[in-house]
Amino acid sequence: MQALIDFIIRNLLALWPIAQVDEWKCAMMVRNGKIHRPLPPGLHWRWWFIEKKIDYPKTEVVLSLATCSITTSDGKAIAVDANLGYRLVDLATNYRTIWNAELTLKAMAAGVICSDLAQRPWLELQGTHRRDREADLLSTLRSATAQFGIEIVRVHLVACVEARQHRHFVDGALSR
Repeated sequence: MQALIDFIIRNLLALWPIAQVDEWKCAMMVRNGKIHRPLPPGLHWRWWFIEKKIDYPKTEVVLSLATCSITTSDGKAIAVDANLGYRLVDLATNYRTIWNAELTLKAMAAGVICSDLAQRPWLELQGTHRRDREADLLSTLRSATAQFGIEIVRVHLVACVEARQHRHFVDGALSR
């Protein structure tokens, strides 16, 4: 019985003709699959079944990237952990260019970080040099994501540690 009540309440809210936008979000109204208008903070009328509100936080979002295993230019096998802080600056551009901001950023940032760090010797990834690498990565990622309406705020290399890697090909497949 409770599940039925929850279902009715959720669907009644979908029919509600008023959309609310909080001040920490950017939002737009989409009508028939096209961006109809941007929505400032406040309450907005909408047509049922024809319009839907799309919103996303304007505040900084921090993503933890998956641990990457790379080999530096001097042959050291290392594991890298990184965090990425970003902010959405243009919701319409983002809506038109990529499907999922977080998944796209995680994949793109991991690729950029691994490619950049693999070209460097192990000594450049330690100590005081790490800040220089983070600044370089920040600049590279900002230019790569500007086309998506996203601004990269910060990049942190959380850990760069030596790690043993063993990869074997078995019957044409990679195994560890």
